[in-house]
Amino acid sequence: MATRADVARFAGVSESTVSYVLSGKRKISAKTSERVLAAMAALGYTPNAIATGLAGGRTTIVAWHFPVGTRRLSLTEFEYVYAATQAAGDAGRHLLLWTGEIADAADLERLTATQLIDGIILTEIVADDPRLGLLASTDIPFALVGRNRDPGSLPYVDADFDEIGRLAIEHLHELGHERIGLLADDVEPLRIGYGPLVRLRESLTRWSAHHHIELEFLAGGSTVADGRALGAQKDFPAVTAVLGLNPMTLVGVMEGRATHGVRVPEDLSFLALGVSESTAMLTRPPLTTVFPSGEEIGRDAVHLLEEVIDGGEPRQVLVASQIHRGASTGPAKRTD
Repeated sequence: MATRADVARFAGVSESTVSYVLSGKRKISAKTSERVLAAMAALGYTPNAIATGLAGGRTTIVAWHFPVGTRRLSLTEFEYVYAATQAAGDAGRHLLLWTGEIADAADLERLTATQLIDGIILTEIVADDPRLGLLASTDIPFALVGRNRDPGSLPYVDADFDEIGRLAIEHLHELGHERIGLLADDVEPLRIGYGPLVRLRESLTRWSAHHHIELEFLAGGSTVADGRALGAQKDFPAVTAVLGLNPMTLVGVMEGRATHGVRVPEDLSFLALGVSESTAMLTRPPLTTVFPSGEEIGRDAVHLLEEVIDGGEPRQVLVASQIHRGASTGPAKRTD
């Protein structure tokens, strides 16, 4: 495998000249640059992105800080990351996925200490996110997927959660549902003010009241087993529809209710929130879902970060959602 030293010897220049051609840190004559590039092509030399970036003060690497804790990335979340990877590639960059615990500033500090990144995209934002204070003390550009309690002028792209709530409630209202249940995750996301859950609860509460629908909060946990245990309870709440952010718990409740002969959607409807159509199609029956474009969010996040890196004014973007009508919602079952 050819090295930078090999390229320098082949082109008849110093290794530092090869570095300057790659990094652009110093102006090299067109004739010399062409000789270096020709040597690279002849030897099949591929520059190391990290080493090249360090030589030029930029690494071409941006990080996607995606805390997942003990859970795994969902298919919906992978769609966000894949779109961001494509957008970063189009911008001539590499995207580094960095996982860890939610709102773990120490984990983020380990990332920034590497000095290998030109910017960071933060996700899974909570109300008083400690990562924002850490980044404010550095000169590393960043953008958010989501919002903290008071984003001010911070650059972010986020789903329009008020619209998600409106579309979900209006859909169930049209089907005659008057009492619905919202599956809440375990208490920790609510305690720390996990943005999507907090904003959805606010939106669903507001739109339910607007349509005179009773909204009941259900402790659904975060796994299929949690949902199954809730659904198997004999005294399951007398709701005609169940909403949830987590498709795993929704599926668990569906399975639990099936043990009591409950049919979907004839007896009980299910509607997913923020779950992509491709994920919703994996269940039986396929879930009705209200969701923003993961491709748009991932792409916009990279674009916003690029603008900040280039010294532009920070922008804030809300991505519209759509409803995909699966087979899991139907007219409310009459109780008379």
